[in-house]
Amino acid sequence: MDLNRRRRRPRVRSAVVVLPNAFTLGNLFFGFWSMVSATRGNFLWAGWFLVLAGAMDMIDGRLARLSRTDSRFGAELDSLVDVISFGVAPAILMYHLVFADAGRFGSVEPIPLVGRLGRDPGHVIDVAGLLASGQDTNRP
Repeated sequence: MDLNRRRRRPRVRSAVVVLPNAFTLGNLFFGFWSMVSATRGNFLWAGWFLVLAGAMDMIDGRLARLSRTDSRFGAELDSLVDVISFGVAPAILMYHLVFADAGRFGSVEPIPLVGRLGRDPGHVIDVAGLLASGQDTNRP
């Protein structure tokens, strides 16, 4: 009887390990479909897909901590998916919703936009560097 218990545990453990990463990939799925919906002109659906991506992002981190299955791979995957779902997808949505019909520069001042484009990738690289170095990112 004790032998059967040992055989069942690895299967349950492997399913629990995969579950947080499945929610992370669900986050990626909704972020991707937000971009697809925005390029097709379905802005309402694109916004709702971003909301669902946010819900998946909240669930995957909590699930990993509750099941004690957080790993370095999971943290790196979550960071990459967050850049796509909460960086690229909203930018594409805003571009198609606001800026696509404005012409070359339209009514938008190009100087603040250029400043943002130069600064935001730097933030992503800084966060990736902090995660890779293992420093505590929750410090005030």
